Amino acid sequence: MTAYLKRKYVLLTALVLLGVMSACQQKAQAGSGQAENKSRTSVSQDDSVKKVILDPRLNPDSIGGAAIRIDSLKIKGTVLSVFVDYGGGCKAHIFELYANGKTDKSLPPEQKVYLKHTDHGDRCRGRIFRELKFDLSGLKQNSESMKISLGGHSVVYK
Repeated sequence: MTAYLKRKYVLLTALVLLGVMSACQQKAQAGSGQAENKSRTSVSQDDSVKKVILDPRLNPDSIGGAAIRIDSLKIKGTVLSVFVDYGGGCKAHIFELYANGKTDKSLPPEQKVYLKHTDHGDRCRGRIFRELKFDLSGLKQNSESMKISLGGHSVVYK
């Protein structure tokens, strides 16, 4: 290859790289203002412990709420930790845990609880992983232990 062709090849390669870099930078700047297209993964930690909402007239079908995936449950003392993930990232999300206070007759007795997720219309596509904490002390009855069930998961509360 002659020196002239080598210079031409290097110059052409440099121009192509500059064009690609410029296009990527413009695309990133254009997309940064569009909240609807955000796509990221984050871990959100809120250490506040919320109370379980007890309603003896609770109809589980009326709770509704936005989509959420329950990954696991854990109990430490009187606090139930619910590990969840959901879509969003642009607006605040609210979580409430409901129970009717009635236990199923089993050993140990089983209390079903229901999680409501309010997303305020958040249409962002980020994946949020979060630990939600709820105080179970208002649920425990005379039993030594109680099984807490939520969304196909369960844990024993002693």
